[in-house]
Amino acid sequence: MCYVLSVVYFAADPLSGRRSHWSLFLRRPGCPTGTIYEAQGGLLQMVYGRVEDSSPANDPTFRGEEILCELEGGKVSEFDAVTRDVELPSSPLKVSAGYHRRDCQDWVAAVLKLAVERKVLPVDIEEKLDGIPKLILLES
Repeated sequence: MCYVLSVVYFAADPLSGRRSHWSLFLRRPGCPTGTIYEAQGGLLQMVYGRVEDSSPANDPTFRGEEILCELEGGKVSEFDAVTRDVELPSSPLKVSAGYHRRDCQDWVAAVLKLAVERKVLPVDIEEKLDGIPKLILLES
């Protein structure tokens, strides 16, 4: 069985304080629901999120999906392990001045890089991130 791996992206919502957000989305071809993998926000520490049977398009801040590749069913557990092995971004309160604060977009890129290193995903996958918007504003 084959799966489709993509990055789904969401607009910032000034009313809720939510920033632009990226998640990884794994689903069967043609199916609107699947598993979302993400680094979820928090003031002190981001947490690992894995939500099964979810449809990102149902979120009012959903703005798009960039398909990255197909993933053979036998590699899903390896991909799942990679998502758990990548260090989560820390609080902006814990980052020294002058250093880049990692966020959900950095986490997605790190997951893909590690998955390529472990030969779970194809080598050319990381360059596909360049076309995904980093800052998306919610229209009023």
